[in-house]
Amino acid sequence: MNALTFERALVVGDPSAAIASVTRMGRVMLAVARHGITHERIGAVEMVQRVDHTLRLGGSAHDAVIDLSALKAILADRTPRMGSRVLPRLQALGHDGAILFALIALDGLAAFDGAADELAFDPSAAPTIVAAPQAVAGASGEGPDPGGLALERAAAKPGIAQLRFVVPGVRQRWSGSIGTVLPAMGFLNVIQADFHLHLRAGAIGGWHSERSADAQVMQALDPSGAPLGLFLEHADVIDLD
Repeated sequence: MNALTFERALVVGDPSAAIASVTRMGRVMLAVARHGITHERIGAVEMVQRVDHTLRLGGSAHDAVIDLSALKAILADRTPRMGSRVLPRLQALGHDGAILFALIALDGLAAFDGAADELAFDPSAAPTIVAAPQAVAGASGEGPDPGGLALERAAAKPGIAQLRFVVPGVRQRWSGSIGTVLPAMGFLNVIQADFHLHLRAGAIGGWHSERSADAQVMQALDPSGAPLGLFLEHADVIDLD
């Protein structure tokens, strides 16, 4: 094994090889953040499969599809910390230089470095990160937050909900019991062992809802009515009136 010593470095070569290395990293968080919404799957990635210009990440804790044509580069960053924990990651950069998603090695540097041993890196080429779109209107303070209200009413229904996040470069899905929606530090949070959802208060202004043959499909809209890429599905009817 070649010891890695860099802090940040560009991965040289095929981005799909870098992404496939996460199957050897142990527990991984695939985090996608846009427009005040953060959608995170958590656990071991058991499979990475390439089909044409896409990669499918699968397993008991992962269900995502990555569009390789949207990727410009993969940046390896061995510096991020949470308290005393080092949380190295692979950051997928789009053609505008913004982060499309991050693959975070929750088992630390040893797992990250061991999995990345077969990759080539260029620390001198580490780019400057461009901030992804995150600006949202603040909460109005008038009535319940539409994002939290939809989650709470879906959580109160029996059965399984599905939360999908579809943004440029990646789409990711989770199905399960939403449980309690927890407000904290200006966010509404769904916290499960294999999934976290964080909604900035006021990010969602409303929902476009349609009934399919077997589910109600609700698409989150920003305060101006533009779609945000977040979908909430449930077999039962969710009334937001």
